[in-house]
Amino acid sequence: MSEYLVHVSRERARLRSPIFGDDAVKVKAMEYLQKQQGIAGIKPGMESILIFMEPGADLPKILTGLEENIPGLKESAQAWAPLPDMRKEKLHALLASGVTTVGLLLFGLKHAHAWSGGLFTLLATNHIWDRRKRF
Repeated sequence: MSEYLVHVSRERARLRSPIFGDDAVKVKAMEYLQKQQGIAGIKPGMESILIFMEPGADLPKILTGLEENIPGLKESAQAWAPLPDMRKEKLHALLASGVTTVGLLLFGLKHAHAWSGGLFTLLATNHIWDRRKRF
């Protein structure tokens, strides 16, 4: 699959490329996608487009047509080198700090519980901020 296809599941797919930062290009891509059979809906993001698909949608065919209608889409995604994805490690740290906070509270260690809760709050805030910026 294409490098700009960053997530796909049965009913949705996310396309991300810096070329979608240009509103004219994003509108052109969305207009093309809306006309395609199997597309149930579209939601624009910062440099991304979220596609909601109907069952049986032919995503490879749709993406091939999109590449033909949006010149430079494939090349822009290949040249784009996003920062390494640390999301999984951040989520594990968030989960561990949350479990530790609850455990310390149950054992009655109030000062350690407060410090752990502070760490959990910082990690949760960072997680929410990252998600907000990304989409």
